[in-house]
Amino acid sequence: MKMLILFLFFFSSVSFAAETISADVANIESLDKRPYFKSHPDWVGIPMPYGPVEKIREEVEKRKGKKLQHRSEAHITVITPAEMRILSQTIKVNTVEKVVVKESAMKAPVKVLCLKKVTVVLGKATEESWFISVSSPELLEFRKQVWRRFVANGGLPDDFQWKRWSPHITVGFTSRDLHDEDRISKEKADCSYDLKAL
Repeated sequence: MKMLILFLFFFSSVSFAAETISADVANIESLDKRPYFKSHPDWVGIPMPYGPVEKIREEVEKRKGKKLQHRSEAHITVITPAEMRILSQTIKVNTVEKVVVKESAMKAPVKVLCLKKVTVVLGKATEESWFISVSSPELLEFRKQVWRRFVANGGLPDDFQWKRWSPHITVGFTSRDLHDEDRISKEKADCSYDLKAL
């Protein structure tokens, strides 16, 4: 019986052991390496260091034997374009950006979790999107502050779902990035690779 338990433990450990990719996690998480905040007309994002993200993309390309499209920059989307359209019913983009500065969102700590992938069939092609899953209670609090302003100005509380958010840094994609509108959930996606700090 003990031998059977040991065999099952060993088998499950081998089967479910996550592969790892070495990554410059410290630089991704570093507040000092974070680029300057840039204004966008219809969404709000926190810029992140691109170099370490590019290295992860190159490693994925090597392991998977395929090239991924990318934007040559890295960021965490805090307010999506779809959410901004809802928020614009009662508040303006520049008001949201003032909250970014006031609430020190640019200096919000971020914790790297792992590398994930989502897939979806569009037409006859299977599309992929790779991203670094992160956590940041401070950025979630920022979304809550925006929601409070939205509601205070007359917005319906349920229109902006501030808790429904999957913070991540897009690494690359096959033809285009995938979003909630593609009926995928980046929040529920399993880790494809652990990111091992250099």
